[in-house]
Amino acid sequence: MLDLICPYDTGISLKINSARTQSIDSIAWPHPLSKELKQSLHQNGSFKVFQKGESITELMDHPGAICIVVSGVLKTQVSDINGRVMILGFYLQGDLLGFDGPAMRKSTYEAVALCTTYLFILPMDKYWQLPESPLSLAKCHASLMGQALLEANRRTALIGNLDSDQKLAYFLLNIAARMHHQNYARDHFNLPMSRIEISHYLFVTAETISRTLTRFQESGFLTVKRSDIQIIESQSLLALLHKRNTETTLASDYCYYEDCHYNAV
Repeated sequence: MLDLICPYDTGISLKINSARTQSIDSIAWPHPLSKELKQSLHQNGSFKVFQKGESITELMDHPGAICIVVSGVLKTQVSDINGRVMILGFYLQGDLLGFDGPAMRKSTYEAVALCTTYLFILPMDKYWQLPESPLSLAKCHASLMGQALLEANRRTALIGNLDSDQKLAYFLLNIAARMHHQNYARDHFNLPMSRIEISHYLFVTAETISRTLTRFQESGFLTVKRSDIQIIESQSLLALLHKRNTETTLASDYCYYEDCHYNAV
């Protein structure tokens, strides 16, 4: 059964075969693409580079767009009426985003590159004009929307049911799994987001993030050198994530730690 807090689900993510070429073939699509569909994607989509701090306006402007992160990292966020920022997600290489764009257009929704980021962008109106049957496109869109909804539900479970140690353990294991999905090192990665940005995502303070990282390092779970993270005891982090909380019940308790083991990534 599905576990909403299993950190090894890579979500809406495609394999990127090469981050250096502006080619549809550099993206490993879920299903083989016909020659006509490849040509249409190439003609109607575009590859674009965003520098650190730049907003991806294509996601926010009409008619919206579907984006694939070819390389780099970006964040999506909203601000409340008091100007407080709430980060909705971090998108790494291979991740898809943009399906919530139409619903977020009237809000303070923003997507921002956290480093030099390379995207494939397909405007939403062009998506519906791809040379596929309407039923096929509708099925594909429904599947991707379902995955996006699952990610939203996962975050609700994460925020509502885990303590700060568990939240950070989940976050680090999930980043590691998503990086490994793209054939990077399993346990060694760089965090392009700041401690403050992580705190806005996990709904804890930046000081809590720093103290917890220090405590994890002192416990031998990992090593930290500024943004450089090396996980040493992944099983210990996973056991911490799935510990029993006497005050609340986790959103799903049927994916036990031995069923969600690190070697499955």
